[in-house]
Formats: sequence, structure tokens, C-alpha cells
Amino acid sequence: MPWPGKALYEREWLSPPSRASLTNESKPQYERSFKRWRISKNVRKEEWDLILGRLNERNRPTNVKVRGVVIPQARIERQRLRKRETTFDLCMSRR
Repeated sequence: MPWPGKALYEREWLSPPSRASLTNESKPQYERSFKRWRISKNVRKEEWDLILGRLNERNRPTNVKVRGVVIPQARIERQRLRKRETTFDLCMSRR
């Protein structure tokens, strides 16, 4: 009887294990590599400032991609709420 997973690989339902998944690197080693490659999981503050500034200029629904990943509209709205100017900020800026 053939190996049961082989048929799945042949049909391409599952991809064969990648070389990276077969290595014995630890979590800190991966984190160091990601830092060296400048890959980050989260969107940085400077990126959010740029994104929200451009969205405020457009005033229309827009799909936003960061490093090839589409950011959900709910996440953009959450970030807008975090970055909005409060009444206190407006009063302090008028002085």
C-alpha cells in the first residue's frame, strides 16, 4: 500500500514540507533573521501615519496593502480611533 500522504501531495492539496520547516533553528534565531531582513509582523507607527494621511486625503473607500497583505477595514478604523485628535489635543494646539 502506498504512503497515504503521497496522493495528497500529488494532487497538490498539501505542499511538501519546505526546507525551512525541516531546520532546527530556534525562535531567537528566526527573530534575528527577520530583524536582519527587516521583516516585521506589525505595521510601524510611521507607516500608520502615512497610511492614515493618504486615506484622509482620498475620502473614499480604499484597499490598503502593507508588505503584500491587505489590511482589513476594521483594523484601519481601529487605528483611526487611536490616532484621532481629542478635544484636549485641539485645545493645547491653540495655545
